[in-house]
Amino acid sequence: MPEHRVVDTGSKSGAFTILVIVVVILSTALGSFLFIALLPFADVAGKLLIGLLALAIGCIAILGLAHSYFHVRMLRERHKREQLHSRLIAVDGVVAWARPDGTFYHLSAEHEAAKVPKMLPAPAPNVTVEEVNPDADEIEICSRYERGESLRKIEKETGATYHRVRSVVANWKEKHGLL
Repeated sequence: MPEHRVVDTGSKSGAFTILVIVVVILSTALGSFLFIALLPFADVAGKLLIGLLALAIGCIAILGLAHSYFHVRMLRERHKREQLHSRLIAVDGVVAWARPDGTFYHLSAEHEAAKVPKMLPAPAPNVTVEEVNPDADEIEICSRYERGESLRKIEKETGATYHRVRSVVANWKEKHGLL
């Protein structure tokens, strides 16, 4: 059975060609119209064009100077980095710095040492033992407080000031670990 093929005759490309021709003709006409309309102002247009050209050349010159400046700085920094890295020795993850006197500074060990916190020794305990002999008044106040009497009642019965009763009870609590 014979095969039937559809063959493109190129009608689309013909339409595109016609469209391009129309756009070119209209653009040429518009350009010619503008040229003829601006012909009386050729003197002013020429001066404007020269000013625009001078501005463009000035901007390009400034751009060239800036590019040259930053390129030179980049080359200088690269040279400095290469000089610093010329004394750096790295083998299998171990990095060392060759000093001018011929010795080596072990950077990998320095890096590892920075990871370990430096522990300070525990402070020495400052324990001072004072031997205090409580007088009979303090013993009386503490025994009454242990029985559950209030500070005001102890003050009235012992004749001590309220401040004295309170400080004796506070010292007794501190000694017995109740504070």
